[in-house]
Amino acid sequence: MFERFTPATKDLIIAAQAERRSLGDHKLKPHHLLLALLADEGPSGDALRHEGVSADRITQRLRRMETPDGSSSGENDDRLLEQLGIDIDAIRQSLDQTFGPGSFDRARQRRSASSAPSGRRSGRKFGQFDAQSKRVVEESLREALRLKTKHIGPEHVGLALLKVDHLVTRRLLTDERVDLADLRASWEAVARSATTRSS
Repeated sequence: MFERFTPATKDLIIAAQAERRSLGDHKLKPHHLLLALLADEGPSGDALRHEGVSADRITQRLRRMETPDGSSSGENDDRLLEQLGIDIDAIRQSLDQTFGPGSFDRARQRRSASSAPSGRRSGRKFGQFDAQSKRVVEESLREALRLKTKHIGPEHVGLALLKVDHLVTRRLLTDERVDLADLRASWEAVARSATTRSS
């Protein structure tokens, strides 16, 4: 699949990794791809900026949401969920009633232990893709095939971001008052234009 990436898309992935490192995250996530798209100087980035999306505002929101190492503590998880309108206390009560007292906190402790980076992993120069960003990459290929494009450009990554519907990325775009239908149409127009030029 990666051989289908245009030079601009390869640059996009490198830029997303830079955003990941800047935010102190262990793994590459969809919102890093969103920030990289904003930095893209081509028509895909133009489409996003035309919607009024600000990289500075998004970065500030992400810094408030996440811990420095990207593996959120319970307290920061709760704050992020509250910002997204999710009642963590209601979830805790429901799980405790179903699975017994303390089940929510035990599950959180197991998750934190399993997601902690090992010494060998933490020495890597680049973080791995998380499950959602892997889905974005896979969907970008599907978007290219759907639009009968031989290559995967930044616009296909953008379309895939909208299709995967990552919770944090969707909230960021909603807060920026982005018309998602307009943005999708703009990225599809960029993809069709690129296909016409290459045929």
